[in-house]
Amino acid sequence: MKRLSYWTPRILAILYTLLIMMFSLDVFDGTSTLLDQLIGFLIHNIPVYVMVLVIALAWEKDFIGFIGFSLITVGLMVLSSAITLREGFGFNPASLLISLPGLLVSLLYGLSWYMHK
Repeated sequence: MKRLSYWTPRILAILYTLLIMMFSLDVFDGTSTLLDQLIGFLIHNIPVYVMVLVIALAWEKDFIGFIGFSLITVGLMVLSSAITLREGFGFNPASLLISLPGLLVSLLYGLSWYMHK
């Protein structure tokens, strides 16, 4: 059980990071120059860089993963809600697609930390 609680949050964190990275691929629309597209891709991936840093720091310290992914989840939820409200839309279910996996990863890191202390 300890191996499962150790590896599950790490694997799901990597998959969650890839999911967030997938959303940045929309910059390659073919209307901009390659340089503009690459710059846009790098800018859109700033949350991914933070996630990779948290995964690296949390590899041995589950508490860092718990706190880091909690903050990332709250930040992405606030950011996606602010953008949705600014554009004049109501609740956007895509916010859940972005935030719920992060909440799950955070809770799994917390469970792993609790089990291994």
